[in-house]
Amino acid sequence: MRFRSGEVRLYFRKRGFHSSPSTSDTCMRLQLRPQPLGTGFPAWRALAAVICWLPMTGAGGAPARDEGGAKPPQIGSAENSPEPLSIVTRPQTAVYWPGETISFSVEVSSPEGPVTCQWYQNKRPIPGATGQTLTIPSAGLAQIGDYYVEIAAPSGRTNSFPDDASRAVMRGAFVIEAEDYNHSGGQTISAASVMPLTSDLYRGKDGLPDIDFHNGHQSTDDPLAHGSNLRNGWSDFGIAVPFPPSPPGGNVDVIEDTAALNRERPDFTIHNNYKIGWGGTGDWYQYTRDFPPGHYGAVWVGSRDGRSPGIFGRSLEIVTGDVTQPGAAATEVGEFVADGTGAWSSNDQILFLQPGNPTSPAAFPLGPQTTVRLRHTFGEGDSDYLLFYQISHCETCSEVRIQAALNPDSTVTFSWAGPGTLEIAESVHGPYRPIPEAANSHVVTPGESAAFARVRP
Repeated sequence: MRFRSGEVRLYFRKRGFHSSPSTSDTCMRLQLRPQPLGTGFPAWRALAAVICWLPMTGAGGAPARDEGGAKPPQIGSAENSPEPLSIVTRPQTAVYWPGETISFSVEVSSPEGPVTCQWYQNKRPIPGATGQTLTIPSAGLAQIGDYYVEIAAPSGRTNSFPDDASRAVMRGAFVIEAEDYNHSGGQTISAASVMPLTSDLYRGKDGLPDIDFHNGHQSTDDPLAHGSNLRNGWSDFGIAVPFPPSPPGGNVDVIEDTAALNRERPDFTIHNNYKIGWGGTGDWYQYTRDFPPGHYGAVWVGSRDGRSPGIFGRSLEIVTGDVTQPGAAATEVGEFVADGTGAWSSNDQILFLQPGNPTSPAAFPLGPQTTVRLRHTFGEGDSDYLLFYQISHCETCSEVRIQAALNPDSTVTFSWAGPGTLEIAESVHGPYRPIPEAANSHVVTPGESAAFARVRP
């Protein structure tokens, strides 16, 4: 609590007085000196206080009065107690299409003068964002996130945290639920590539450890808890594997989390929501999807208790190896390091950035039957879902054009310009097999039907 300069006289009634008391024997003067409160807080202002004991009545039964003859303030009166700084209207979530202007505003009550503001995106201060309204013209991928504002005035400080109800949410996302990782050794479900997404698509589908996921941080040895309720643990091609008593390889903690805000997606509301809990360093999950061909940016959505800076990190990879086998090769295309989100299930939307370039959004090509891998590079955290957005231009992506020529002997020559690894499949849906030795030209003999090829940058 901080006070204005000046003298405040505090009165307390004390039974037993029947004459007017004198200041010398019933009042005590206090002088409070300014004291620093730490970085970012103003010092207390000087306060002179006089504490007096008052009789219940004065001489002859008249109401007690102070030395000057004035009737003292009533006990409990608000005199010399200014109203505190408070938020009247909180900032609200903004849902937008790329290129639209969005804004966040806060209305405050500050009886003691003007206020200063500082806006935050995902717990980090936004340079120059110091007004009561934050306007963002032409909002895009980099503006996705959770926002709140800190407010300071002569009478104190306050803020609009938690920020779950003041998000910048961009429409047009391709959504992957974190619990919907591959099953049965690289297998996916076609409906998981259809938006709006349906929940519970992977219920009872067994993922294979170190092929579909890697888990070293299960929270319980109870085979009926968490993950087994949704994904049924796992089996090795139909042969049930006993629930291991300790990691690695145990059931993934798939936890129901159906709070209203956590069921909202940019373009729809999901019926049932789950998240992967107890994720820790080294864990990963693979997702094969039919992405509309194009260049993309991506956003991770999840939570981590507390607000400690730089407490966890995640990366995004594109799998280039055989997703049906352990140790499939992959290329990292995005990463981030983030602060705690405030609480478990208090999700933040965090943009993946270019590896080694933490100031630029990640950008990478995706297409049909592409497998992405979410990796926990360090730190605990719960993963709820991933958002993928097509972008119109990718400065970091290499344009690769591939051509096919039918030869007289019925073989096919695939050729391309630019860097990348040729991948071959007998079906357009894969699985695709990398041909790392191929260099800009490669001859193949098609199977009975056809041969399909693509080049991974």
